[in-house]
Parts: sequence; C-alpha cells; structure tokens
Amino acid sequence: MVSETAIGAVDLTQIIDIDRNTNFRQADELLVRELEKTRREIVKFRKENKLTWHEFNDMTSMQLVPSIINSKFGHLGGVSEVKKLLELLQ
Repeated sequence: MVSETAIGAVDLTQIIDIDRNTNFRQADELLVRELEKTRREIVKFRKENKLTWHEFNDMTSMQLVPSIINSKFGHLGGVSEVKKLLELLQ
C-alpha cells in the first residue's frame, strides 16, 4: 500500500541491505528507470524537496516520502529491524 504522502514507490530487486546508502542508491536507480531521468536528477529532486526513502518491514519495498514526516515516526523499517536482530544474535 502506497502512503498518501509518498511521492514514489519501488520494490528493490534484492533484499534491503543494512547500509541505507546502498538501499537509497538502488531505489534511486529504479526510479531513474521508471521516470526516465538521470540519477543526478533524482538525487537533486530528493534533496531540493526534502524527501527521503522509507524502508518497509517486508525488506524490499521503499517509498519516497517527505523527510519531516518520516522523521516523526522513528526508524521502524527494514534496516532498523535487521540491525536489531543482528544485535540480539551477538
């Protein structure tokens, strides 16, 4: 389900990584293909419009949402959950 505040949504081709930069790059690339823009244009658009990628608990879905909204909900999502699980296993 796509949030009403989402500007875009993608399903990653591989499982979400614990490195958010890797996930953001992959999501940007998928949006590049969908919108026929360059990665530079997508990154610039994200920064100018204060948008961030939100990682879902399903470990593949990501939505482009306003950073201000995403920050209010903490970091419950794919990466946070994987990191917490890894901490428990140590």
